[in-house]
Parts: sequence; structure tokens; C-alpha cells
Amino acid sequence: GNISWSLPGSWAGTAGKILGGWDLHAMVQAQSGPPFNPTVGFDLARLSLGGTTDFGQRPVYIGVPGATKILGDPQRWFDPFLYALPPAGMYGNLGRNTLGGPGLVSLDLGLHKILWRTERQSVRLRVEAFNATNHPNFQLPSSLGLFDSTLARLGSAGHITTTTTSSRQIQLALRWAF
Repeated sequence: GNISWSLPGSWAGTAGKILGGWDLHAMVQAQSGPPFNPTVGFDLARLSLGGTTDFGQRPVYIGVPGATKILGDPQRWFDPFLYALPPAGMYGNLGRNTLGGPGLVSLDLGLHKILWRTERQSVRLRVEAFNATNHPNFQLPSSLGLFDSTLARLGSAGHITTTTTSSRQIQLALRWAF
């Protein structure tokens, strides 16, 4: 949305010229997190000979109904101890996309003012802030695999290492149109 404001007539002179006539622009983006599911982490079902890819093989869910699956901490987004290895050569019972990733919230702001204008020329000042609230927006966990080929649990399961948006960025621009 856009908001414009002007100062009352009593604000004459320099203060009125500096503080009045600004346009404010705002954009809010809010999304829920994408669905995902943890995987076994290696080719337990032996789908390929000697391969290391797990081909999306799913583990067995061993948690009780209603157990808290999403912990919400970037160090451990989901609880990997709710899942176990299926029997060798078999598939697990975990459904597809049973967990939800981190959501996204971002506020971008722009402040614009025409400083000088003639019939053919103008000078505009712009101040823009991206992710103005500096809210961290996390990516899906970087490791969805729960086990390694020695059947040991991976300590990196559920760990988030990246963000989807950058931190707050502010830029200032002066534009001369002629």
C-alpha cells in the first residue's frame, strides 16, 4: 500500500519542506512453511547397487499420537528421535510431506520525496528498507537424512544452516530525471 502525508499550513518554511510531501510504500510478505519429510539417509532398501543415495526412502514413525514433531529451533527443527529405521530391504511407514518447514515473514518499506521539480526536470530522494524488521526467515533443514550406512543416527538431522531472505538492507538513492 501507499501512504502520502503533508504537514499543516502552520509548518511553513524549511521545516515544512523537509518534513512534508513524503510518500510511504510498504509490502508485507507472509507464507506458511513448505511441507517435507525426513528420509532414511542411505539406500537401506537396496534400490541401487553400491549407491549412496537414499532415493527418498522414508523411516518408520515410532512417536505416540500427538507427539510434538516440530521443535521450531534452527539447531533441531524437528525431533529425529520419533523415527526409526525400517527393516532392511523394506520401506518405512512415514507419509509424504508430514512435517512443515519454517514460514516466511518480510516487510519492505520505501520512503520517497520529490526535492525539486521544474517542467522538464525533477530530483527525487528515495530511502528503501528490505526486511525492515530484520526477521530471520529460515530454509528447510539442510539434512533430512536420519541415519548413515553404519545405522548410526546423524547428529545433523533437522539442523537448519541457511536462510531464505537476507538480513535488513537499507539503500538511499537520489534520482535526477530530465
